[in-house]
Amino acid sequence: LGGLQPLKSHSSSSWRRGKRSVLARWSKRQLESQVFGVVRHAERADSVWAFWRGMRWTQTEDFHRWPVDPPLSDAGLDAANEEIAARVHEFATACGTHILMVVTSPYFRCVQTAAEICRGLGPKARMLIDRSLGEVFGPAILGESEPVCPVRPMEQILEYCRSRGVKCL
Repeated sequence: LGGLQPLKSHSSSSWRRGKRSVLARWSKRQLESQVFGVVRHAERADSVWAFWRGMRWTQTEDFHRWPVDPPLSDAGLDAANEEIAARVHEFATACGTHILMVVTSPYFRCVQTAAEICRGLGPKARMLIDRSLGEVFGPAILGESEPVCPVRPMEQILEYCRSRGVKCL
């Protein structure tokens, strides 16, 4: 057989003992779980009754620079900080786990919400900004003119995260 050795035959009783041993170890193992949740951003600054820094966002320079990338409203930022972050932390605790990664789209309102969630989860939580997540544009939504750059520059987004004490990957 060119150096190959035939397999040794095991008795069926030794095979069953080995199988029982494997099953016993398998049933006692610690299962790692992966928990995920989906969270929608808090209230946008372009909502009908929303205020941003005490004024209508649609009347600001920020609106003229980023018309399809509104930040959170004043109330939305408060809700992200006080309510959403706490609910996500409670969810993780109820599941008996720690959430260490928060994935978000690059839209500013989403980054703001995710930053507050990371802060609520503690210093080990990290944010991953996934540029492939986002809005659906096209003629059915915006007519024939699609935005050239719908989101703020990554440097601005990362600076915001740093200012909130959140580390990004």
